[in-house]
Amino acid sequence: MLREIEASALDVSDVTFDRVRRRAHVRLGSSKTDVTAKGVTRTWGCVCGKVPGPCPYCALLVAVDFWCDKGFANPPVFGTLDGKRPDKNKVVKSIVVVAERAGATVLDAEGEPILGGHAMRIAGSRHLAGLNIDMRIIQLLARWGRWMILHYVANAPLA
Repeated sequence: MLREIEASALDVSDVTFDRVRRRAHVRLGSSKTDVTAKGVTRTWGCVCGKVPGPCPYCALLVAVDFWCDKGFANPPVFGTLDGKRPDKNKVVKSIVVVAERAGATVLDAEGEPILGGHAMRIAGSRHLAGLNIDMRIIQLLARWGRWMILHYVANAPLA
């Protein structure tokens, strides 16, 4: 559940894996003003076969292994094909492309984009809320202040 700028700033060296226990440990900024300081660590375990949808652990493993196989020295996890760091606008464009390929609506009735830099945070929090994950856990994973989570999960399906 990253902001676009956090996705851009995330380097391969910020991610470690426990391949036996199938967990990824990701160093992140502690707040939106601490994007590159990497003040907190969040751990994601493999959820394959346990919940519907993609598995964050497996997706991250594929991305990091891709860069390791290419031989780049500490590239951004979500870098361009030549190993460069994308700016936040390119990250948002990538989010839109992935959403389109998944069949999601990306424009409103007036033809304006509905996805922005917080799309991964909104979708991630709603997905977890739809799985009945406690709001406090989602809040901790997303590194949100006290009530912000209610804004993001307001339209999540009630289980």
